[in-house]
Amino acid sequence: MDLKKDVYVRCPILDREYLFDPRDFIVGRIVSIDEYAEQLTVCFFDPFGYRAYYDDIPQEHSYAFSMVNRCELQKGTRIKYKGKAGRIICVEGKDNDEYSYFVQLDLTKEVLTCSETTLEAPFSEGRVSPVVQLNKYEFQNPSWYLGRSVVNRVNKILDNSILGFKELAGCKIYLMPHQLNTIMRCNQEKNCRYMLADEVGMGKTIEASAVLKLFLLKKSRKSIAIVVPDALKEQWRVELFLKFDIAQGTDVNNNTVNLLSFSDYVTGQDLVNYDFVVIDEVHRLLNDAEYERYHTLSQRADNILLLSATPLQRRTSDYLNLLRLLDPKKYDDYSDKEFAELVALQSKIITQIMGVIDDVDDLQDEINEHEEDEAYVRADKKCLDLFDDIVDGLEAVSELINDEAYNKLISDISSEDENLGISKMYIAISYVCDNYQIERCIIRNRRNILYRDDYASHTRPVRKLSGVITYQSRASEYAVYELLIEIIESESNLSVETLMNKYKPLLSSYFSSASAFSHELSVSSIAVSDQLSDAVSKWVSEEKYNASNIAELLDNPEDYEDRMLKVIDYLDQELYKEKVVIFTSFQETFDLYKDVLSQIYEEGKLAFFNGNMSSDELELNVYRFQNEKSCQILLCDKTGGEGRNFQVADYIIHLDLPWDANEIEQRIGRLDRLERDPQRPEVNSVVVISEESLEQQLFKFWNKGINVFEESLSGLEIVLEDINNQMFSAIASDIKYGLFNAVSNILETITQLKKEIKREQRFDTVGYLYKPINRQIARLLRYYSKNENELFSKTMLNWASLAGFKPSDNEEIVKFSAGEFRLNSARNTLLIPPDWTAYLQSRQMEFAAHVNELYSDYAAKGLGNGKEIKGTFNRKTAIDNDYLHFFAPGDAIFDCIVDNAIHSTKGQATAFAMQSEINWEGFIYTFSVEPNERLLLSNGISPSEIAYFRNFLTSDMAVVPVAFEKYQDIPREKVMSEYEKVIEIGFRAVHTCIDHLGRRGKKGGGFLHISQRVGVSNLEWFKNKFPEDLWKSYVEGSYAVGRKQALKDLSRNSHLRDAKEEVQRLIAAKVSSDTFFGREDESVDILQTKYDIILESLRTPTIVLESACYVWMVR
Repeated sequence: MDLKKDVYVRCPILDREYLFDPRDFIVGRIVSIDEYAEQLTVCFFDPFGYRAYYDDIPQEHSYAFSMVNRCELQKGTRIKYKGKAGRIICVEGKDNDEYSYFVQLDLTKEVLTCSETTLEAPFSEGRVSPVVQLNKYEFQNPSWYLGRSVVNRVNKILDNSILGFKELAGCKIYLMPHQLNTIMRCNQEKNCRYMLADEVGMGKTIEASAVLKLFLLKKSRKSIAIVVPDALKEQWRVELFLKFDIAQGTDVNNNTVNLLSFSDYVTGQDLVNYDFVVIDEVHRLLNDAEYERYHTLSQRADNILLLSATPLQRRTSDYLNLLRLLDPKKYDDYSDKEFAELVALQSKIITQIMGVIDDVDDLQDEINEHEEDEAYVRADKKCLDLFDDIVDGLEAVSELINDEAYNKLISDISSEDENLGISKMYIAISYVCDNYQIERCIIRNRRNILYRDDYASHTRPVRKLSGVITYQSRASEYAVYELLIEIIESESNLSVETLMNKYKPLLSSYFSSASAFSHELSVSSIAVSDQLSDAVSKWVSEEKYNASNIAELLDNPEDYEDRMLKVIDYLDQELYKEKVVIFTSFQETFDLYKDVLSQIYEEGKLAFFNGNMSSDELELNVYRFQNEKSCQILLCDKTGGEGRNFQVADYIIHLDLPWDANEIEQRIGRLDRLERDPQRPEVNSVVVISEESLEQQLFKFWNKGINVFEESLSGLEIVLEDINNQMFSAIASDIKYGLFNAVSNILETITQLKKEIKREQRFDTVGYLYKPINRQIARLLRYYSKNENELFSKTMLNWASLAGFKPSDNEEIVKFSAGEFRLNSARNTLLIPPDWTAYLQSRQMEFAAHVNELYSDYAAKGLGNGKEIKGTFNRKTAIDNDYLHFFAPGDAIFDCIVDNAIHSTKGQATAFAMQSEINWEGFIYTFSVEPNERLLLSNGISPSEIAYFRNFLTSDMAVVPVAFEKYQDIPREKVMSEYEKVIEIGFRAVHTCIDHLGRRGKKGGGFLHISQRVGVSNLEWFKNKFPEDLWKSYVEGSYAVGRKQALKDLSRNSHLRDAKEEVQRLIAAKVSSDTFFGREDESVDILQTKYDIILESLRTPTIVLESACYVWMVR
């Protein structure tokens, strides 16, 4: 045994244990050795105060040599090195019987190589091989084994998947492949300089927030600026805080986060340098007077993330100015003419490849039509002609780009392949679409990819225009409108500026309520005639009368032509069972409807959201709307459209119609969110319209022209300002009919733009969908979603309960509290609970606790003692409720349970008999695989830089049964089927269909009734059946067989050849596209060297034995 001073060993906790069959262990460092007495003394470090929970852990203790085992320290172990806190990344090596480790320090994030003799590691963090445990008859209770098996499946996906996946999994969002791909790309290089140009509704804010969160976790003492439009500042604050736990100020790593509006930034101090800058809606800055200020901000930042509407390439000047903000060094020297030439080059490729895409789609249609008869496809003249056209088209592209990797792809296409080689055609097309972008650091995710069920676990909601409430204005209302139009028409040469500043507020408020119009008129600069004043006064009086007598008027609503009455009647008759959000842009209209709704409905049915309410009132109302089924109606002013989560509702009523499609999109976006429940896919808009008016023209323009109520603004965002200006000019030219007359011309422009956008959308979509790495990500996501299920939630709760927590019995909403943490149970696994004080005082916890307290006071019922954490392991439940904590990766309770399940060694080895449909006896070994981190770190490559390729190495674990000779004829599939049944039953299996063969006491059940039959414990019976030498030979022999099979399984499920081909394509594409676009880049050799090391880390991975068990299946 390689025992020497200052190395770590695993030792039994003697005063708790059976002396000769211990099950509880701790780790410490040898401080002295007595060779003559064959004894040693071990020191048990406690650098982080864990002994406060376990006061029976000694400072030092003496052991016989035979009682201890040499051990490694766990990957991820918190340690102290020369007084500095850090974590073990992985083992660096073993020299002269001493382990050395790669360690990352917490404060500086520096990575060091440290000998174990210099590290102080907690007594709870030793690692021992499950084979060693089996050899020593250390059979832990099967409850631990079964629980760990379930938890470990999910944990391995998180730990061994692409960079960013674990962090995103811990956020209150549905996980989507395109977002994972974006986060991975933005984090795979030393510095991040990317533009997120996704179409609206694809989750740019989520992507940017996740990228930023990863940066904050990896870095320390950095300064961050998030600069956003004034109207979106609150939305960003809410999303960053509620979904990602990012708040303004200084975080635990001493990073400083500053959230600034455009106004804050331009009026703030000059020349501030930031380490990471995020700018939202950056396309709005192209014609801004402060453009140069933002350009300087980009020049000074090492990392920049720009969020933009998807640029149109034909608008070359705007496109170039966006790129100058993204990468000033690269694009500042380009002239408009030079850049236009680059765009023209790419346009040639797009034109050529789009023709090929159309032909491939036609071929796919033919294949789909005859999917049961492949012979027909191979022989059909139309299919063969299409095949020839496609190959000709692909070869024509080859002549344009002269790319060796692409040439190899198209040379592999054969009509003898399945379906005439169509999958290879798509891969070749994807290669061109993905690599022959003018700028690789612009990421354009298109909505088309969400509707491909093969690649996404969630699709966008379907928008519907469910109601249009029309009415003819009453006399006084009509008189006001005619008088207002007369005033506007009397204005000679009405300019757009005058229209927008002087008359738009009046026109917009007129189509909202009499109260809103009266207020806007009172602050307007127009001369108000007595006739107009009288008409307004009469209209306001009628509105007040109707509001005061609303209950009576609802008895016969068809007798009245009144905007407010029509809305209330529709709400009462059509939407009485639904959750509804009602929007208005005017305070006076809000007050009017608040009064009317309060007369008709009881208080509990209504909630309100208004900028004049206190933050406590706002949060309480949102909490009620999200959590109370009886709270069905939420009335909002325009601030309700800024970042709030109202996706529990299915209907939205627009009391007035904005003059800006973006504002309509913001409203609908509160319900139509990426994280919306897929089981409730429809978002329904109800719009109130005054017939034969400017409002009716405006509605038709938004609905028929832009189609904003039934589709997102996909691709049009960048030109909306132009569209708005055309619309405003038309109205200014003729207030009554200008928009009506101009609609056909504007719609023609929009139609042409949509054609161009569709062309670029298709180019980007094909580039994404058929890229091999993106298919890998989609598979990973499906696999994780499959395992993040009810069984996982129950297992986490059961493990928590056995390990010291006493969570509530409700499996969907769980409560944890410090007062109910049970140390006697925690001693089973040495679980280290979170720092309850710090946990409860975190900003998210304090926020949720405060809102819960507000609700408790409102509802006059106690909701807890204020020191408990209420949350859920269920993603859907967490997403639907902003005020419910999400126990997920990154959360202290979740992480301490998972870390304990994985690192305690309680569930690594066991022996049990199980009731089964077959007779079988043998071992079941579980192996995992991970990249060779030692190789990466030794060459100065951070494990995060392998992000792009990590998913080519399987995240699945290899579960290998090794049968005793008597049972080797039983198929592996049958054995695994029976084994999986027990895993699915989980903790309950111990009390139903399993007998623990390692039980040391003679009491206890078990279907074999061993102790009753033979008068000894199960373990003693087992040792008699398998004497030590025989048992060790079985264990060692079966382990060798199992590992050999696991290597085959893991290799078969990995895609190393694909990884190598992807590297070759990436290098070739970089060289060829740089040549094609006339760019010079000297980094190819450096990139090739790094990729070679990364590939080697995949070819020589670390194989880890996760668990081992003896299983006796009894029919």
